Amino acid sequence: MMRNIITPAVLSTMIPQEFEDWRDGGEDLRRELTHAAMRDLTCPAG
Repeated sequence: MMRNIITPAVLSTMIPQEFEDWRDGGEDLRRELTHAAMRDLTCPAG
């Protein structure tokens, strides 16, 4: 099975239709997209 690698660079180049395609792909793809976005967030201390 081929896996998509989602990086911040990839996220910044995606067009709205691509996000919709991921959404239409089902819960597993949506979760993968969410995790890719959250992975690079900086949380404040405390």
